[in-house]
Amino acid sequence: PASSMLVLLQSDHLNVNSEEEVFVTLATWLKGQAEPLGEEEQLQMFGPVRFTLLSQDFVDLTVTAEPAFSTLRARNLWLTQFKDVFFGSPKAKQRGGKIESNSISAEDHHQIISWLGMGATTKLERLHCASND
Repeated sequence: PASSMLVLLQSDHLNVNSEEEVFVTLATWLKGQAEPLGEEEQLQMFGPVRFTLLSQDFVDLTVTAEPAFSTLRARNLWLTQFKDVFFGSPKAKQRGGKIESNSISAEDHHQIISWLGMGATTKLERLHCASND
């Protein structure tokens, strides 16, 4: 379910090379849903993405081209993060390390993999370094 994906996205312990991987994986997951999420739900899912860690080229070419970011309200989501950093909030923390085993169950982990499809398994395995429960 979306709640399990949200827990995963909120973790500081995703093993990713860049925040771009988080964004692309989430966009892929959203597109693969049998019942598409509404605008509000999609924005909630993108909330934990650390937009300030994305390169300008990635934002210009990928984020702005994503259908979920076609509305002013959606673009305000990531602009708010930039504004917060500009006006003194701490910069977003880089991700890395292991997720605590109680953050997301192995069952939820495997469910998310199945939602992403066969080709995304390796990518999500890198994103989610959960111990074998």
